Amino acid sequence: PGVPSDSELERLFNMEPNPLLNGEMAVWPFSELVEAVENLIPDYVEGKIELAVRYTHGVKGAPKDRTRAEKWYRSAAMQGDARAQYYLAIFLTNEFPRVHPWYKALFESFTSVPIPTVYEKEAAVWFYLASQQKQRRVAEVDMAEKSYREATRNFSRRNLAWVEKEARRIQQEINESMG
Repeated sequence: PGVPSDSELERLFNMEPNPLLNGEMAVWPFSELVEAVENLIPDYVEGKIELAVRYTHGVKGAPKDRTRAEKWYRSAAMQGDARAQYYLAIFLTNEFPRVHPWYKALFESFTSVPIPTVYEKEAAVWFYLASQQKQRRVAEVDMAEKSYREATRNFSRRNLAWVEKEARRIQQEINESMG
C-alpha cells in the first residue's frame, strides 16, 4: 500500500459527514488510523499526536491507555516537533500523582529544597526543548517557556544542570536521527 492521499489523511484524522449515517458527523475507524500511522506514514507527527490524545482520554474509538499515549507523544517529540515536545511535557506533568505524596514529603522533610520527581524533571526537559525552538511560530513554544520557568521554579542548581544536560543529549539524538 502507498502513502495515503491528503483526502485520505483528512478522513483518518478528522470527523466528516458519513453517508451511511444520513450525513451525520462520524469518526472513522480507529484501527485505520493506527494502521496508517504505524505502517504508511510513520513520520507523520500530527498522526502520532492524534493517537496520543485518543489514548490519553480514551476517545474516538481508542481505549484509555496511558502507556500507548506516552509512546506516541514520545515518538512525535523525538522528531523535534515543538508542539509534540510541549504535549509530552504536559502529559508527564499529569503523571506526577503516580509518586505517592507521603514518599516525596518524607524526603523533602530532610532538606529545605523540594525534590523534583522523575516525571517533573523529565517534563522540564521537554518544556525546555520546546521552548528553545524560537524559529517556530507556534503558541506551544511560548507556553513551553512559561511552563519551563514554572516547572523549575524550585529546582536546585544540580537539578537544573541535569535538565539542561539531558535536553542537550536528547537534542543531539533528534539531530542524528534526522540526518
